[in-house]
Amino acid sequence: MALQNSKKINKPAISGSQRGVCLFDEVAIAVAAAFVVADNLIGAIYLPAGHKLVSGRVIATDLDTDETPEVALSVGILNADGDDLVANQDFLTASDVAQAGGVAEFDGAGGLGLAVSAEDRIIAVKFDTGAATPAAGTLTMQIVTAAVAS
Repeated sequence: MALQNSKKINKPAISGSQRGVCLFDEVAIAVAAAFVVADNLIGAIYLPAGHKLVSGRVIATDLDTDETPEVALSVGILNADGDDLVANQDFLTASDVAQAGGVAEFDGAGGLGLAVSAEDRIIAVKFDTGAATPAAGTLTMQIVTAAVAS
């Protein structure tokens, strides 16, 4: 298991100061072929303190060029140890979006109803299944958050 952080994780989280103000944030992450391995994680973008996630999506290039691609990824909140996603706080589960490239909207299995936190949290991508034939490419994450009353 390895953790790669995007350029957004090394900067302070953006936030809105007024209740109900929606913010859009986006990050494109270069993914090396050798990183498309089961259980690897990418710390992608912050969910700012005092904000709820309204919507999000992952846009992927083809990270598995095999005739029968296997790569699958999930998106959720990175745990405090930085070694897995927090259980039942997932926005996307076992998506095949990186098998041929495309867009996957967060379906919110457990995460879109996530309680607001006083702390910034990291939204991360986890490779549930590695690629049969890994290829370098890009994962882009886009999120919309809303400030809520404290």
